[in-house]
Amino acid sequence: MKINVIKISELRNNAMHLVIPFVPPDIMGLFQAGVINYTKKLQEWFNLSLSDRVTPGMMALTYDIDPSELSLENPRISKRLPTETIKWIKEFQKDINATKTQLRQGETSQFHIPITFNLAFVRNPKKADIVLSAGGEAAESGIIIEVPKDPDKTHPNRQKEVIERFNKRMEGKVSINPYDCLVIKKIYKVDKRAEWFYQSKIAGHSPQYSDEYIDWLVQQASKNNKFFNKARRKYKEAQSGQK
Repeated sequence: MKINVIKISELRNNAMHLVIPFVPPDIMGLFQAGVINYTKKLQEWFNLSLSDRVTPGMMALTYDIDPSELSLENPRISKRLPTETIKWIKEFQKDINATKTQLRQGETSQFHIPITFNLAFVRNPKKADIVLSAGGEAAESGIIIEVPKDPDKTHPNRQKEVIERFNKRMEGKVSINPYDCLVIKKIYKVDKRAEWFYQSKIAGHSPQYSDEYIDWLVQQASKNNKFFNKARRKYKEAQSGQK
């Protein structure tokens, strides 16, 4: 992880003296690893989640151009850059690749994460970019980057919106209130279902629910008009058993 920071610092220092108007694809992997390293250490050292403070999409480097368009092998790119800059970037890329070969398995992703992989099913594992194994004997390990989703998009409803949207969709056939939400949350362990429930780690933030959760409530109530009555009874029985 330290060498990742050192290499990025080296790139920054030289970029101040050379004309480097863009970052070649091979070097982008340094920045992607740096972003992931930062989010992991922020959580590990300070128990802070970056996704609670910035837009999660900022954690993944994405672009809407063909990476080959920024390659030094592209004639148009080589014409735009001074000879000195091209020479330095090529040497820097060679150094990155050499460093990757010297790192132990598991350390590479902390130093450099390729932005793209070509995925194909092949009979010969030696021809594959990534080898996925059901056991622990794979020669190569795949790298999985979890990009946090924006909870304001995936779980846009507070309890108030859940109640309002549910009651509107049921058109008076069944209506619920905050107590019903509490009952369902406890009986069906809603807070354990990430696809339904999200709770920010920032103090004072209200729980958030997904549209999928509202759909599920509507489906249950539509199939059984006593769904909430049964849930209330179960909740009362559970409460009585704890006394």
